[in-house]
Amino acid sequence: MHHRRLEWKPEDPPSATYYYQEVWGLHCDTLRHRLYCSSPLHYYEEGKWEAISFPGLEIIPAKSITFDPSENTLWTSFSYGFYKVDLKNNAGKHFSDKFPLGTRTFTVTPDDAGNIWVTTVDGLRLWKSGKYEPPLYPHYP
Repeated sequence: MHHRRLEWKPEDPPSATYYYQEVWGLHCDTLRHRLYCSSPLHYYEEGKWEAISFPGLEIIPAKSITFDPSENTLWTSFSYGFYKVDLKNNAGKHFSDKFPLGTRTFTVTPDDAGNIWVTTVDGLRLWKSGKYEPPLYPHYP
């Protein structure tokens, strides 16, 4: 099996266009040989940066980036809510429990059973059917 290494020299890679003028999240995808960073969400592949955007979701902010190989998706968190980025179908969706902002979020991770676990200002939460479900695992019991 041939493995390609994701590597560059110190003068590479060229700068991506940042909406917030800083990098908030970083993820190295060893399956696609891409480096993802934000904010907004970009990836570096074959010597160039590409922005990830979709109609209605032109800017995808991300404080954390998690790749889910079972669904070919990226999960990203932002200050309020989180995003599912479907790389196969070039689509994205924002999730939040309250409008207009929602609960402050930090990271989001799928598990093998298809559950979405989100760390929030309140603690670890389970996202299911469009809302947070019990159990809540608080930071401070």
